[in-house]
Amino acid sequence: MISLGQVHEAELTLEKAGATPEFWIRLAQNFELAKATVAFVMNSIFQLVAKISCDMTNWKCLEPVEAEEGGFEISAREFIKEDDNGCCGGEEMLKRAKKLGASSGLRHLEAMLREQEKIPVKLRKFVLVSTEVWQCPDGGRHVLYLYWGGGRWCLGCRWLGSGFSFGCRLVASHKLSSK
Repeated sequence: MISLGQVHEAELTLEKAGATPEFWIRLAQNFELAKATVAFVMNSIFQLVAKISCDMTNWKCLEPVEAEEGGFEISAREFIKEDDNGCCGGEEMLKRAKKLGASSGLRHLEAMLREQEKIPVKLRKFVLVSTEVWQCPDGGRHVLYLYWGGGRWCLGCRWLGSGFSFGCRLVASHKLSSK
């Protein structure tokens, strides 16, 4: 069964693509156009979750990051120091993030995924790490991140016990894109 929220998302997607009242009339009269439109909407809406790298069932957010409504502005902050030999531990990365004023969480990353065209192309070479800490069912502490996956940004998670390299940047997104 389709929910009202799903219908709303489909309408927003088509409005962004330039759907007019005349389009809706043609859509109701043309089966092939309707099929193509459904495929377009499905791809536009659902690519957000298609490439998630871990199952978040039973995870807990330990250190939530607040997100404001409104359009987001992204900045990517370097946190690796010269004497780190190119790598920094996860807990140290979080300490540095606080000093740098870089904070972001799942809601920020989701907003970025919804509007990937706003993420600067120059950031595709980096892994964009959030600072919100999540605990998996076995007790491990993780952070979420975005990476460029050949044609689109994808969401992943990483254990804080592992290292974060010079190819990572902290996401400092102060506003959340509303839907």
